[in-house]
Amino acid sequence: MRVSSLVLAALLASLLIMALSPVAGEPPADARQERTEAAIRALADRADNAVRAQKWIDAEDAFAQLVSLRPDEGQFVFGLARATHMRGDYERAIPAHMRAAEFPAFRAPSLYNLACAYARLGRADDAIDALREAAEAGFDAWDAMASDPDLEAIRDDPRLGEIREDAVRTNAFPALTWDTIPQRLEAMADRGYSGSVLIVRGGRVVLDDAFGFADREHNIPNRPDTIYCVGSTPIDFTKAAILLLNERGKLTLDDPITEYFDRVPEDKRAITIRQLMTGASGLQNFHDLPSDRDVDHSWIDRDTAVRWGVTGPGLRAAGVDWDLRRDAPYSVYDRFDFDVPHGESGIAGVLGDCFQRHWIRAKEVEQSVRIVRQALAQMPEGPVMANLPKSFRPAAGEVYVRGENPRGELACYFVSEGKDTAYRCRCRGPSYSNIAVITEVAEGVLIADLVALIGSMDIVLGEVDR
Repeated sequence: MRVSSLVLAALLASLLIMALSPVAGEPPADARQERTEAAIRALADRADNAVRAQKWIDAEDAFAQLVSLRPDEGQFVFGLARATHMRGDYERAIPAHMRAAEFPAFRAPSLYNLACAYARLGRADDAIDALREAAEAGFDAWDAMASDPDLEAIRDDPRLGEIREDAVRTNAFPALTWDTIPQRLEAMADRGYSGSVLIVRGGRVVLDDAFGFADREHNIPNRPDTIYCVGSTPIDFTKAAILLLNERGKLTLDDPITEYFDRVPEDKRAITIRQLMTGASGLQNFHDLPSDRDVDHSWIDRDTAVRWGVTGPGLRAAGVDWDLRRDAPYSVYDRFDFDVPHGESGIAGVLGDCFQRHWIRAKEVEQSVRIVRQALAQMPEGPVMANLPKSFRPAAGEVYVRGENPRGELACYFVSEGKDTAYRCRCRGPSYSNIAVITEVAEGVLIADLVALIGSMDIVLGEVDR
């Protein structure tokens, strides 16, 4: 049967409408956009928390997802490059730093990070060239560079000093006088700095202005009323200055902050200077974060850990820099390059507290990834399983072997009479000794904190019962 042209046109029209219509159940574009924005905010928070905790694998994963969603956001590209670098994968960090350097706001620090990656890989000439580009881009953190372990391999290179001297001479700010303040602020803005300035001289406001960008990526200029982080913990010298002004009668600690700030949100207008200084303002600061719950309690010092026979992360969190794989190597561990995180590595918290035990374990996962990658690179071709008999007869004698277990040292003692069964076999698991120390350190601890203490020791009760 021949289909009329009218029917065919109607059929084509209906197919076209179906093709252009949203799929059933698919949310409208606005809803998808809102979901994407919510995902970006959640990933950004996750990345920020991972960076603060120095969990570089988590940070790299979060930034990678952010870059996949927003490939043109310089802060995400820069964050991904930095996380990859801090994780120790310098080969992959190099192209990531190059990509981040394409964003003007991140060019100088990205080129500096690129130089660090080159230096870590022994590519001194490339590192020097990248540092020279960083200096031309306005990099000026030369004092920090002097102690950067990434640049240890080129520390004595005379070219390094030449680059620094040229950069300091070229990028020097104008001398600061009353007449050169505007030029100084303009030069600082050109170098990527931003801030607000209020200068009072002789009881008269001389300058109330802002410089630089509040958001360089989106070309949003800074203004005097730009608010950055109201309510964060004031730094020590600011507290000292406020106390000195209070002592001299220039201000009163119980004054509301509205006495000194014009633009204060309505719900914050009752906050006093004293409340702001002591953290009692109700505004969130570092010490109020829920993630700090396990900081500064249930701590095990070095002597206590050694006396109770604590091993593994619990021992290293107490400041004992000891790992069997490095200090008494067995198997093929002497072929691998890895770090041993321990409690004196300069992280937050008190030496030997719950936070550091958790932190040590997180860092050891990163080191395990390093070891696995080296093992894969060195693995020879051929069978991966040994063809062993079901039973064997070792020579008569005794042997004691130990190895580094994720929870501590796992040791075994065997006595053989030359038969196919052992005369004596004893195993020393880490959990039994690690849990024993709790009887000393748990005294006076809240029940809620006891849960964190036991969890931070990472015991296996089946092993303890044995």
